[in-house]
Amino acid sequence: MQRRLLLQSAGILSVGAHSISQGFAQTAEGIAWRYLLVSNYGSVTDETVHVYRFDMTTGQTQWVSSLKGVANPPFMIASKNRDFVYTVGDTDNSTPTVYALAFDRATGRLRVASKTSTVGSQPFYVALSQNEKFAVTANYKGTSISVVGIDPDGTLRDDCHLIFHTGSGPRIKRQPRAHPHCAVTSPDGKVVAVPDLGNDRVYLYALDESQTDARRAIDLKKSSSYQMDAGTGPRHICFHPNGKYAYLLSEFSGRITVFSYRDARFTQIQSVMSDPYDAQGSADIHVSPDGKFLYATHRLKNDGIVAFAVDENNGTLTRLFDHPTEKFPRAFTFSPDGRFILVACRDGNCIQVFARDTVTGKLTDTHRSMTLPKAAFALFI
Repeated sequence: MQRRLLLQSAGILSVGAHSISQGFAQTAEGIAWRYLLVSNYGSVTDETVHVYRFDMTTGQTQWVSSLKGVANPPFMIASKNRDFVYTVGDTDNSTPTVYALAFDRATGRLRVASKTSTVGSQPFYVALSQNEKFAVTANYKGTSISVVGIDPDGTLRDDCHLIFHTGSGPRIKRQPRAHPHCAVTSPDGKVVAVPDLGNDRVYLYALDESQTDARRAIDLKKSSSYQMDAGTGPRHICFHPNGKYAYLLSEFSGRITVFSYRDARFTQIQSVMSDPYDAQGSADIHVSPDGKFLYATHRLKNDGIVAFAVDENNGTLTRLFDHPTEKFPRAFTFSPDGRFILVACRDGNCIQVFARDTVTGKLTDTHRSMTLPKAAFALFI
């Protein structure tokens, strides 16, 4: 039933994993298309990771294959050669796992190549070190980050090293303890940035990629952290493509904090409101591939995605517009050329596809949403 819904949402008849419909084949011959991976919440017996072909001109999608065996994958990241996809997930907080999925580009199929425990429960995010020797996960309920070694063949080693966060925040229900929510490697590869929603801090963990042991991959003596205003709830962070700026989105305050980034350190330069509705549900944040625009999603009231212009001289933001989305836009991604934004709307049960004007930043709903129960994430590969 789930596969039928996926196929119908793309507006294409089922033709099997090793062929494509005639209309799409004609389109693919004339223009570029890319593989697109989407995920949704479900158990290890459900199909939770799906491969599509994505038409880079029209935004048309076609299902290729689906994978079972990965529980509740909220985030995915690809290796540089795109042969592997790394994701995290767990079942009832009892089996926290990081997965290495091998991707066959010829057939568009995924398989679980390896997996290992993150030990820390409810991993939400995974980052890769610049040389892809280590994976770092943010474990929300585990109050920790996990560092896991990656072998040269792309598979995970069973050598998880935990680093715990301490502290809490003033929001008793949501901040009773530390809650690492995200992990992103800086463009220069020197640090992994980890916002902690529970203790209102953002950490910059110094990476030592000369090491081979996960226990020594992070140099705590060279690491730092930054205290944000109490009760703000730092959630997600992203870096500008030029590597000079970082943008931190806080869930409860609905604000974006702009940092300059230099020599593995942050300096705050601006704070702007992202979600003016006081919904306490800010979610995801990314800079467009060309570095000219920044977008952030917000949930719970007037669900939508907000756009800012980025001043390329100093990294500061100017608010442009707010565009509605389907319910609960928890994550989004750009197409590689920046001409589309795909929004995973969990409670809208879809991946919503927007065309993006690369000159003005404006969004237009293509009405090519992909039906996906409890949609979680989208990744081009």
